[in-house]
Amino acid sequence: MKKLISYILLFSMLGCGGKKDAESYYNRGVNYGRSGKSAKAVESFKEAIRMNPVYLEAYVGLGMAYGGMERHDDAIASFKQALAINPDYIPARYYMAIAYLITGNKDEASRECEIIKDRDKNIAGKLLKLMNNRQDQSDSKNDRQ
Repeated sequence: MKKLISYILLFSMLGCGGKKDAESYYNRGVNYGRSGKSAKAVESFKEAIRMNPVYLEAYVGLGMAYGGMERHDDAIASFKQALAINPDYIPARYYMAIAYLITGNKDEASRECEIIKDRDKNIAGKLLKLMNNRQDQSDSKNDRQ
């Protein structure tokens, strides 16, 4: 009986702590990201993901932190990991499209925008506006040269 109670206690401690701890690391990552500490944010988001490998928001946070460090390929990889878990997760698609824009991959950004448009026209409109503004800036720059 004593052994059974020990196993139940151990199991409940392991089962309950993981998600809560992952959320704590996620929140830490968000706070680091907001204060411009992208490298620390990356560490926190990675720890949250280690504790909860299907934590969509942590993958998006990780991607955004990588973006803050101008590691856009790593950002895209993080967003893709979130989409492997849930292909309909709009924030991952939205930020991945922005990362594609930053890296000059307009075709992939447009593809993501089309996918988003089928699910959320408002977010797709914001993304399209961003894409058009970026194109206008690029055109102005070329005109000056």
